[in-house]
Amino acid sequence: MFLGIAGCASIGTPQGGPKDETPPVLVKSKPVANATQWKKKKIEIEFDELVSVQSANEKVVISPPQKKPAIVSGIMNIVRVELQDSLLPNTTYTIDFSDAIVDYNESNPYGQYSFAFSTGDSIDSLCVSGHVLDAATLSPKSGIIVGAHANLHDSAFQKEKFLRIAKTDDKGHFVLRGMKHVPYHIFALGDQNRDYMFDQKGEGIAFLDSAIHLWTEICQRPDTLWQPLAKGDTTRKVDTIVMRDITCFKPDSLLLMYFNEDFGRQYLAKSERKEANKIVLYFGFKADTLPSLQLLVADSIEHQDDWYVLEDNPTHDTLTYWIKDSSLIKLDTIALRVDYLKTDSNDLLSPTCDTLQVVFKKEKAKSGKKNAQDNKRNNRRGRKNEKDIEQKNDTIFRTDTIVTPLYDAITEANDSLFALLSNRIERETLNDSLTNSLTKDSIIVLNDSIFAKNDTIFVWLKNDTVFNHDTILPPAKKPEVKHFKLTAKLGSDIHVYAVPTFTWEYPVAHDSIEAWHLYQKVDTTWKELHNFDLEQDLYNPRMLHFYGDWDYEESYKIELDSGAYRCIYDSITNNKFSQEFKVKAEKDYSRLTVNIVGLEAAQTAFVEVLNSNDKVIHQEPVIDGVADCLNMPATDVYLRLIIDTNDDFLWTTGAYEEKRQPEQVFYLNKKLTLKANWEIQETWNIRELPFENQKPKELIKKEDKKR
Repeated sequence: MFLGIAGCASIGTPQGGPKDETPPVLVKSKPVANATQWKKKKIEIEFDELVSVQSANEKVVISPPQKKPAIVSGIMNIVRVELQDSLLPNTTYTIDFSDAIVDYNESNPYGQYSFAFSTGDSIDSLCVSGHVLDAATLSPKSGIIVGAHANLHDSAFQKEKFLRIAKTDDKGHFVLRGMKHVPYHIFALGDQNRDYMFDQKGEGIAFLDSAIHLWTEICQRPDTLWQPLAKGDTTRKVDTIVMRDITCFKPDSLLLMYFNEDFGRQYLAKSERKEANKIVLYFGFKADTLPSLQLLVADSIEHQDDWYVLEDNPTHDTLTYWIKDSSLIKLDTIALRVDYLKTDSNDLLSPTCDTLQVVFKKEKAKSGKKNAQDNKRNNRRGRKNEKDIEQKNDTIFRTDTIVTPLYDAITEANDSLFALLSNRIERETLNDSLTNSLTKDSIIVLNDSIFAKNDTIFVWLKNDTVFNHDTILPPAKKPEVKHFKLTAKLGSDIHVYAVPTFTWEYPVAHDSIEAWHLYQKVDTTWKELHNFDLEQDLYNPRMLHFYGDWDYEESYKIELDSGAYRCIYDSITNNKFSQEFKVKAEKDYSRLTVNIVGLEAAQTAFVEVLNSNDKVIHQEPVIDGVADCLNMPATDVYLRLIIDTNDDFLWTTGAYEEKRQPEQVFYLNKKLTLKANWEIQETWNIRELPFENQKPKELIKKEDKKR
């Protein structure tokens, strides 16, 4: 909950002397701690020195939860709490300050402190404590509201405010105070709208499977007795350690596994058409079904059945539609009707349809001013070139214009036409090459498009000289063969478990698996192999996966014949592909064998090998109590085990309405160092340590730094 903070006067820090490391001392309070029949909304707690309340909004929690935030302030040596809500009758109030109260000058904390009073004749003094951990990573969850309900109906969590609340510290620990001798349901809540109930599907939660009962018992706790300080001594020495009886409040080790349900609002977030030949639809959340698309263009009947190729992804939230029909590609705007399931106001999926106008925005043409400048510049270049030619050719009588294509124009020209086609760099060389057979004044120059824009070619004619232009013009160029690109995810050195992937530039209309070849290098020759499989990706039709049976330190080559694949556009085919690669040596790898203890016979599980950033680098199923991880990199790793209740080889989150907890996760509480060409055996009892002590501290520290 959020609390108002009153300001206080600025007081100077004393100069000189040793640093004050003594926390403030509580002198008195009004009312006294655990007072009954207190009807006022102001509470004052006095200390022996100046104090302040740090981060009151985050740290100070009042229970029962308040509708209006209380005002919490540190004024001189008094901490004051002013409640804004009306006091409830016969109710125990607790104000949990955590470590917010500190002395003013050095910020020495008073310590974990809670104050209680009652508006009735008695005060409820029981408490319950435990930890809130992230269900997937076992990291402590700080700043999370933990609440209690005496109403044991499942709907209370979603419809009623908590009776008692607490907030977790940086270790995920919490203490719920002011509890009665009644059963409670306990929850954790990432309360986004601060209403102390689970009324938004996006809020993180945790719950226990059953109600808890509270009790107290006498426990023993060690207490240290110190020897009196001798004269001149500054270090205290232990005299005796004794065991003292104390009252313990139970349960004190509740474990709440915090998770977010598999929920998100489904809607059509946006559509785009950055390229003329494809449309991309983005949805707000993953989906179980695909949308239906209907063209709304004038001749849509001709295109309804087969106008696109769909490129999907595993979560169906980003869909790319490759347009096959050239007549559709030429349209600046394509109208579509999209039918899909959308999340309604009740958080349920309901059929809906959206009408879209997807527009392809062509590159903007140059402005009129810019075009005029370009034309003026080109005209100047053209006039300059004509002047140069006149100086070289004294007998030029006239100029005519022939429009490209050049060869068609030349064919239709008069037989007396002579044309020398060249660019500016080559012109002088070509002119010189003809001087042996032609006189300089009979050379005719054809000025190409370097100087004349818009594909216009200027030709100068002679009145008395006839030349055979076929012997001078360069041969016609062959039509350029177009190929569509193939991108290979394949390096020169690969792992023995690698699966090379190949991705086409466009979707394929025709393929030929027989055109793929695999070779292994034997001495100096390539031997063709046939023990490979080629599979199209499940979601991306442009992607292929190449499965080979690789041997350590062997060299291989993958080839694809040209023309074997044709894309969906203009019969464009592939070019020839060839790439060589070598498999890494067996000595480069490590082997890790993990013997699992504590796993029940009927439980399915898998082990995840993690790097120092808590990211998965390898997964291995547990078979007969063993996870055998082969071909591991030589590096430092950590281990996580997941009880796979639904056998999908993934961690699965929980669901409150189904009363389904997230899948259990365990961490090995140490780092393992894998060495190249080395085998490691590790026995791991997954239940040896409590969950809050399992995750290695160095992983938690790295996670804290990222926040």
